[in-house]
Amino acid sequence: MIGEDLKWAAVLAGGKNSRFGSNKALALWKGEPLIAAVIRQLYEFFDHVMIISDDADSYGFTGCPVYPDPLPGKGPLAGLCSALDHCGGEYLFLTACDMPLVSGQMIDKLRNRILEEGPDAAAVRTGGLIQPFGAFYRRTLLERIDPASGKGLYSLIKVCRTSVIGDYEEILININRPEDLEILRNPEL
Repeated sequence: MIGEDLKWAAVLAGGKNSRFGSNKALALWKGEPLIAAVIRQLYEFFDHVMIISDDADSYGFTGCPVYPDPLPGKGPLAGLCSALDHCGGEYLFLTACDMPLVSGQMIDKLRNRILEEGPDAAAVRTGGLIQPFGAFYRRTLLERIDPASGKGLYSLIKVCRTSVIGDYEEILININRPEDLEILRNPEL
């Protein structure tokens, strides 16, 4: 049984969307906005889902609380700080609005690692790299993060005690360009 400490998730939706050309969180995926698909899947595994974005008006339709990025333009590390600050549990699962493939098996494995090891973070390795999204972060990391530093989530993963599980590359696909979304819709392309 998963305690309250592992039932919190956040979706970052504050990127510039420069490669996509429009707000990719609102692009259609299987008949609904991409962010709605991500949130719907997260609610299968988490009781509490929040969005981190400076554009709360765009995401009111989701029914999720939307919290602002404390330092707009400073990247996902600042967004993580906002999410951890609003998290009511000890750990927070962090994903992005452009990652529509959520795996319950992956989440269960990460949760088991947390229960076994009590790390600062639990993440997935793909292609030899530890992935900062689709990962859990411990709330106490707030004390060690400087969101104004301009550093990324990768730098945090490198310096904190991170438990890593195997390869889930197909699940951690993210959408950066309209072509990426089209390839995900039609894998034969």
